[in-house]
Amino acid sequence: MLSHAFTLVTLLSSLLVASAQRNITVNETDSAITYVDAGDASICKYDSDGNIVGGQAACYNVLPTGCTDSVAMSQQKTASASLKFNGSAIYINSLMYSVSPLYTVTLDGKETEVDGFADVMLFSCEKPLFSQSGLDPTVEHEIALATKGVSPSTATNQTGAVFSLISFVYTQDNSTNSATTSAEPSTESDNGVPGLLVDSLQTILGLFITLGFAQVLDVVVL
Repeated sequence: MLSHAFTLVTLLSSLLVASAQRNITVNETDSAITYVDAGDASICKYDSDGNIVGGQAACYNVLPTGCTDSVAMSQQKTASASLKFNGSAIYINSLMYSVSPLYTVTLDGKETEVDGFADVMLFSCEKPLFSQSGLDPTVEHEIALATKGVSPSTATNQTGAVFSLISFVYTQDNSTNSATTSAEPSTESDNGVPGLLVDSLQTILGLFITLGFAQVLDVVVL
């Protein structure tokens, strides 16, 4: 009985912590992002038969189709994008391909090399290019993504690379005042559960603390 009660309390506590956070996506078209030698690019469109629609000069072929609606691209060696944010974690989403570069990610002045290479046939929405958690959510952070050079994983005759940014995503506590963030977020998604359920979980957890495990387990049906 007590082991089941402990498990239930642990689960409830985890859900309440998760519900106190949200992910804010800053898409590549957001004015909060500062670019150098990079910008919005055209993604190739397909018809219902899976054929590329004609008249799309200089579009980028991305698979799976629809994995992103927009992307910033550049073939310049000096391409970069940066964002200021308040949050406890940060993620960078990018198209990855065999011509993707070796990147430098600079977070609060600390540089990290990240290889954007992917052994795929076309530009692909892979897992996040970069992620970092454990940040102080009460202070402003700055992150920058920049082309460093050709990926060491590419063919030996490859001389250029294609910079790509789909979005920055940062995790923010719901208690954090949104006015302190520098970005006007494109989308928001709760990491936890709806507010009504949160209230119910808080009530149940309070009953455990006040009445004890055995009494609450007799009256609570999940």
